[in-house]
Amino acid sequence: MENEFGYERICRCALNLALGYKPAIAAALIDHLGSAADVMKLDREELEDILGPFSVEDKLTDRDGLLEKAEKELSYLAFLAHIV
Repeated sequence: MENEFGYERICRCALNLALGYKPAIAAALIDHLGSAADVMKLDREELEDILGPFSVEDKLTDRDGLLEKAEKELSYLAFLAHIV
């Protein structure tokens, strides 16, 4: 998944897609674990241990789909930046 955006940036975008209306949660997870890439490595059980059993977003556990969507979004934004 490494490309011109870098894996950490893709992971941050993925967290924003999954937790966009809760940026404090994403920031706290990154602070707690050290990077967005480390957050994306967690499975559902590990996320529940940190956030609580009823607070884990289902889309946050669909890592592959979320990372793919984030990479596409970053590519589209880069495209728009070149045509403006």
